[in-house]
Amino acid sequence: MNSKVVKAGPGLLLAVALVALAPSVAPAVLQVGQEAPNFTLPDTAYVNHELTEWRGRCVLLNFWTST
Repeated sequence: MNSKVVKAGPGLLLAVALVALAPSVAPAVLQVGQEAPNFTLPDTAYVNHELTEWRGRCVLLNFWTST
C-alpha cells in the first residue's frame, strides 16, 4: 500500500482557514477607496494576525503552494 505523509505547513493552514471561512463570508465587490473586510490568519509561527492590525499601512497578501 502506498501512502504519503502530508506536512501541515503555513500554506496548508491558510488554505484550510480560507475553506473554513468560505461559507460564512459572502463574496463582496469592493469599490476603490472602500475598506476591506477584516479577517484573521496565522503567520508561519502560528501566531494569529488581523488585517486591522495593519490599518494605514500597505498590505501584500502572498498566496503560494509547494509540493
